Amino acid sequence: MDRRAALKNLSLGLGATIAGPSLINILASCSSPREGWVPTFFTPNQGEVLTRVVDVIFPVSEIPGGLDVNVPELIDVMYRDVESVDNQKTYQKGMDLFIEEFEGEMSKSISKASTEDVAVLFGTYFNLDAEGQAKAKSLRYADPQDLNEADTKKHYIYNFLMSTRDYTIFGYYSSEKVGKEVLNYDPIPGGFDPCVPLDELGGKSWSLS
Repeated sequence: MDRRAALKNLSLGLGATIAGPSLINILASCSSPREGWVPTFFTPNQGEVLTRVVDVIFPVSEIPGGLDVNVPELIDVMYRDVESVDNQKTYQKGMDLFIEEFEGEMSKSISKASTEDVAVLFGTYFNLDAEGQAKAKSLRYADPQDLNEADTKKHYIYNFLMSTRDYTIFGYYSSEKVGKEVLNYDPIPGGFDPCVPLDELGGKSWSLS
């Protein structure tokens, strides 16, 4: 499956986070190499699963992947410094439930899992027909007090997976590396024309980096 088709499947009609100036500044602060990265908000185990999920969403291919532009570091900073306490708790609970389900089904620690292992469970939540996509969207925004036990678990896991997806797409396309190497980049832009066919741009959107 190509990158564009994969993103279409991931979107579930919800869209991605919109970048504002403050988020761009935070993204710029996450530009250091990720080797030896230690999360500052998440636990090391949570950092492992976050890294695997980001790699599922934007794997390295002929173009940079999500790990190449330090998306896990960005998400760690966003939940440490920007997200509300309620969102922090919801996200971490969903992450922990995802880890629990993974380790129960795969009979191995998430710390010893490969990206391919995590992709199997990830796919069960996103490879859905139209009815399943509508339910997933509904579960994400539902009040957990109105849900049965099984759907409450899915509510938290979808919050984790979809929030990770949104931040991954935002962080990826807001990064300098992708702006210069993947998208159309012009450091000295000219006039603005909002109606240029994409095929005239080589199939690439303009970079904002």
